Amino acid sequence: MNRTFTLFFILLAVAKFSLLQAQSGANKDFFDPQTIQEIDLTFKSEKWRYLLDSLRYNGDGLLNAELKVNGKSFGRVGIRIRESGGFQPGNQRNNLHIQLDNVSSGQQLQGYKSIRLSSALRDPSMVREVLATDIASKFMPAPKANYANLTINGKYYGLMVNIEPFEAPFFERYFQSNNGAFYYCPAIRKDTIVRAGCLNGGFGTLQLEKNESCYGDNFVVVQGDGLRDLAELSRILNQSPAQIESILDVDRTLWMLAYNNVLINLYSYSGGKSTGYYLYKDADGRFAPLIGDFNFTFGSYKSTGRGSDLSLLQLQQMDPMLNVDNTLKPLINKLLSNPHYAKVYLSHLRTILFSELLTGAYETRAKQLQEFIKPALANDANKAYSNTDFDRSLIATIGRLTQIPGIVELMNERVRFLKRHPALAVLPPVVSDVKAKHREKFVASPMEEFQLNAKISEFATKVTVFYRYNNRESFKTAMMHDDGQHHDEKAGDFIYGVSLKPNSGNNRIEYYIQAENVKAIAYSPERYMFERHSATLEEINK
Repeated sequence: MNRTFTLFFILLAVAKFSLLQAQSGANKDFFDPQTIQEIDLTFKSEKWRYLLDSLRYNGDGLLNAELKVNGKSFGRVGIRIRESGGFQPGNQRNNLHIQLDNVSSGQQLQGYKSIRLSSALRDPSMVREVLATDIASKFMPAPKANYANLTINGKYYGLMVNIEPFEAPFFERYFQSNNGAFYYCPAIRKDTIVRAGCLNGGFGTLQLEKNESCYGDNFVVVQGDGLRDLAELSRILNQSPAQIESILDVDRTLWMLAYNNVLINLYSYSGGKSTGYYLYKDADGRFAPLIGDFNFTFGSYKSTGRGSDLSLLQLQQMDPMLNVDNTLKPLINKLLSNPHYAKVYLSHLRTILFSELLTGAYETRAKQLQEFIKPALANDANKAYSNTDFDRSLIATIGRLTQIPGIVELMNERVRFLKRHPALAVLPPVVSDVKAKHREKFVASPMEEFQLNAKISEFATKVTVFYRYNNRESFKTAMMHDDGQHHDEKAGDFIYGVSLKPNSGNNRIEYYIQAENVKAIAYSPERYMFERHSATLEEINK
């Protein structure tokens, strides 16, 4: 009897552990970087390659297939080849879009209605997208990415990059809203006809068009009521740049432009054609740009629009102020012509350079990713590059006609070039000892306001604190002064302070500090987009 009960409880424990494992797997982030997803598609027709190619040529039609993800069946879904300048009929491995709710309305996976799979066509290293999104997400809104083994009709199609779609979970994570107008600037097809009276070759530069409809030649309305919002953004950018902060999140835009430059991401606004990026209008009515395709980072796409593709040396030594004098790219020209915005831009460029590249963190991560995916890639008969190319792809240029720079080969020299560049040679102020004053001992009355202090190195001309009392608010600003009027201050001691009284019902503050001298700007914390200082009235009154 005892043996029977013992066996029963062992079996019960095993079943419970298996259930917990299954639940854990089901709840695991679909873009967990330590996981290679297993995706299986089954088409009725064995001619599915031909059918997908045909649909790609004739619009955005979907071909139905049965889908399983990590063994879970989703029934019928819609499949198409994703928009891509590199599409060729008969490719062994193409970028794929899986529409989960095409047949079963409301079907989703962890809140997503679709799955985006990239073939990493111009990336022999197979790490550009995952590495680049990982870096971007530290400074700006960026999709998550990992890998997926894709099987079609029982045969291994290949190792794909699994990229988070720009859908509700993404927008709610970064913008707390999924209802804003949303535009995409795709690659311009060769058969595109520019309408009469519209700019020829304007692409997605946001140059001012005479007619609102002209923006439809370059942008797709993904969500929203048409092109009016986009036309208004372009009008203010070009004609009233002093008002630009009313309609554009300038700081997020400057982060994107700095990122594009440092990481040589020219298949975006900063490159020759200003395509491949998105614009999302947040709840405050301001647009934020989003990088759309990370496969071309680290110099995989090499055109600045001024002559032929850049050589390796030209990529390594690309000007950090690229296009600042180019009136055909107003998002760069208009913003960086503003001295304050130019300093913010260079601060962001410096932060990415010193925190991600100079430390060698990017190289370590790239090697870890390659080691992680090597077994799966070894079984991929449809991969575009050989195992030898994969092994050499970090340190050597791959290809003869289409030359893809080695990531480390490119970036190590770029780091050395940028460190010596005059635009980055000026040192910004140093911000340290950031704190909120606590109530002093033996003082009976509680503090009802936050007294914030920070030590700023010499020659600061302006110190600003950005603060809010809850995460539903936009950040407000206040000046900090070295005037001896706040805790631990004496006039001229480089301790800057400010007192801020919260609104009724609020007892917490989060904030970051911007310190400016004549030629440079510094922030504390450096990654203030996602990390901030904070204090509560309860803490300071202990």
